[in-house]
Amino acid sequence: MNKQQLPQDAQFSQPYPPYQYRDDEISLIDLAKILVRRRNWMFATFIAVFSASLLVAWLKRPQPVDNSKVAFTTLFAVGYKTPTVFIEPLSSIKTQLESAFIPVASEGKPFSARVEIENRRNVSEDGNNIVKLITLASLDQKEQVAAYHNAITEPLLARHNQLAELLQEQLMSSAEVSKSIQPLNSSVASSAQPLPLSPQKDKSKLIVAAGIFLASILAIMMAFIREFLGRLRSSLND
Repeated sequence: MNKQQLPQDAQFSQPYPPYQYRDDEISLIDLAKILVRRRNWMFATFIAVFSASLLVAWLKRPQPVDNSKVAFTTLFAVGYKTPTVFIEPLSSIKTQLESAFIPVASEGKPFSARVEIENRRNVSEDGNNIVKLITLASLDQKEQVAAYHNAITEPLLARHNQLAELLQEQLMSSAEVSKSIQPLNSSVASSAQPLPLSPQKDKSKLIVAAGIFLASILAIMMAFIREFLGRLRSSLND
């Protein structure tokens, strides 16, 4: 009896040919071979990234402290328009100082001032209402720095006094205003106090260590990327 004469059920009962399974998994040995084969790319990537980290560490190195100069610091206390809100946002004050008052006062002066503030919007956030003006100069220039800081703070103080007067007039004209809400004017807490310069923290070792770690990761990634591109090009050429 040939195959055509077999019953229909007997034909379906014949075993199928064995399935050809192909293992596409990559073993650790294959990965190691890729790293060895692309070692030149790994080395070049590591050197490039590590050299960049050395350059950043050199640029960020702490500068030597000039003992002949001190940091003259003026503290400007920002007033309140309510017990929990400043008379003017600290960010706005910093912008005015840096873009208007300091450039005008610095004309013809051998030094300049920088502004430091805490990131606060109102008094309820830790109650810090101090704006700092800092100028580096020698001790014998204290009077000149004090006059320089006064030239910066005077227009700002006049502006805040004007804002406080306008606010007081609004409170007086309001029938529902509480007597406990009284604006407090801004003031200069201290003027041109000399403070010694604090040495900068040396972060070069941390930058170099981070550069070694990043360079190692990128070097390994570059080896596999180069291997992938090589196989892709070979596949396209076939």
